Amino acid sequence: MSKTQMQDTYRAPRTQDEYDRLSTQHELVKAAMGGQLLHCPVNLSRPDLRVLDSGTAQALWPTDLSRSVPPTATLVGTDIAPQHFPPAEKRPANLTLLKQSILELWPTEMHGSFDIVHQRFVLAACPSEDAALSAVRGLWECVRPGGWIELHEGHMHAIREGPQHGAMMRFRDTMVGAWRNGIGQMTDPGPRLGGWLRAVGAVDIIEEVQVIKLGAEADDKEQGERAMAVLLNMLDGMKAMLAGKEGHPSAEEFDKLRADLIEEVNEVGNYWEYYLAFGQLAMELMSQVPLIDGHNDWIHMIRAYYDSELDERFHPDKDLGGHVDLKRLVKGKAGGVFWSVYVDCPKEDGFSDELHFEALRDTLQQIDMFYRVAELYSNVLEVVHSSDDIMRIFKQGKCASLLGAEGLHQIANSSSVLRVLHRLGVKYVTLAHGKNNLYADSATAEAPAHNGLSAAGRDMIREMNRIGMIIDLSHTSEAVMLDVLDMSLAPVIFSHSSAYGVVPHPRNVSDRVLDKLKEKRGVIMISFIPWITHTDADKATIDHVVDHILYVAERIGFDHLGLGSDFDGMPKAVAGLEDVSKYPALVAKMLARGVTSDDAKKVMGLNVIRVMKEVEEVARANRSKIPVLEDPVKQLWNDDIRAFVRKEYPQAEHDRPRN
Repeated sequence: MSKTQMQDTYRAPRTQDEYDRLSTQHELVKAAMGGQLLHCPVNLSRPDLRVLDSGTAQALWPTDLSRSVPPTATLVGTDIAPQHFPPAEKRPANLTLLKQSILELWPTEMHGSFDIVHQRFVLAACPSEDAALSAVRGLWECVRPGGWIELHEGHMHAIREGPQHGAMMRFRDTMVGAWRNGIGQMTDPGPRLGGWLRAVGAVDIIEEVQVIKLGAEADDKEQGERAMAVLLNMLDGMKAMLAGKEGHPSAEEFDKLRADLIEEVNEVGNYWEYYLAFGQLAMELMSQVPLIDGHNDWIHMIRAYYDSELDERFHPDKDLGGHVDLKRLVKGKAGGVFWSVYVDCPKEDGFSDELHFEALRDTLQQIDMFYRVAELYSNVLEVVHSSDDIMRIFKQGKCASLLGAEGLHQIANSSSVLRVLHRLGVKYVTLAHGKNNLYADSATAEAPAHNGLSAAGRDMIREMNRIGMIIDLSHTSEAVMLDVLDMSLAPVIFSHSSAYGVVPHPRNVSDRVLDKLKEKRGVIMISFIPWITHTDADKATIDHVVDHILYVAERIGFDHLGLGSDFDGMPKAVAGLEDVSKYPALVAKMLARGVTSDDAKKVMGLNVIRVMKEVEEVARANRSKIPVLEDPVKQLWNDDIRAFVRKEYPQAEHDRPRN
């Protein structure tokens, strides 16, 4: 190519010097990134990988990338000047090059189709910040769910200043003036990248600043020479375009600046910097459907660690111990949470009422604590009264908050208490926890007491169906699971369990129970508990959680899945899901593992909302058909008082003979 500029829509000079600059810049950036072409944590080994490089110029970046990805990967490069693409015989076989401006709409067939969208030093061509944000939004539309966008941009203003750096300061001012007045481009897009990615809805955004040292300041001489060559090529390009024009230096002034710059940088050095930012597409789904956590023990954490002292420590800008605080809840885009009002099983064995009164009192205190938190921070949390509330609350940008009681030991053997808890907002009750109770056997008890449901337990299932209380089978024995799935009129849930077929733990759900769960239209909400996620708890990661999701989906379909973390109910969650801020990472991981957007939405929350609606419908249909489960009460009045009432009101309805 000659040094004569070719005319196209590219605003910088299209000369051989410019292409030399771009080639040097490519090697410079690659070296600054430790030889890597990307910093976003994407799996480059996927055979179906799809990559878009916007502003590809001579396609140096995708050509380099082609050596690191399978030959079946699809690489697409776009630029505004296709006449400068390398000839077809010099391109990788899996690279397609297309004409496309970042200031124009992208073809609809590109929308949501790339695992990686990459762009370097192009947004400076935008005439305004609004235009740059619009360009980023266009790129974002090309990212598929679970995919990544990575952008690199400069910051012309950031250099070392001072008396020793006069030439570098003149260079900076000359370039900024030329950019703003001669070309009409932005001079500082780099520091804005993170904000633009947040504005379009990216999640897990990482921002990095790469400092490129020049001349005497460079640790690596070759790298310093590359960096200097890029600056000099930029200066020469501005000279070719603007020298002698009104408001710009003459050719002689450009030459003098060039000589001074070389001398100064070789003597005292300097630097220039650029910004790198990347983010992932998970938020888009999380803005459409609430991610609902089926089991979160934060209310118990407030009681157990903070001694139920609710004060300024719990404000949404504060950091709390454990897995949950309002700051992280907001960051994690939690759309809904079942807050567990868990209390311990009685220490003593036995089913007597008296052993359970303390648990009942503690349960009411936990419920009170929840309502106090929800009232104080009503801008973050809102109480759900029926399934219809959930989407309304979610669309208002708040966390739809429900209650769950973790064991029938918490009702002190009273169906009246069950009904009161339901009126207080408790939407599900786990039938048993760590011990057997009057109604059901625990999965982790030393031995069963009833070999499934007791007679009282069967009565309780009917009452829960009648009033619209969701039945939770987590922590119960397999015999209980099967008994309930045989007799319940409504769908049931496992609020925080995983698949026995992946990890054979008594807290997990066997294949035959999963099959029954499908028949009952129920949902298993996959837990983040390490020891039921992996046979070696220390090795449990977010990928293993997805393994359970995919196992259940393969067995009974995505219509029967949800998420139930058990945050603050365990010392540590699996790696990658350390706290409530990490919910988007799980959505992204599901998508990266091949779960479709529609199926991910079901797992996130649509399935459990559907179960809740169906439980309510069963209650409406059967409230008058199923007899109320009455509590037996001790005789309060003796026979003499009862006889007096009968005598005083002979025509009235009277008590029945007691057994």
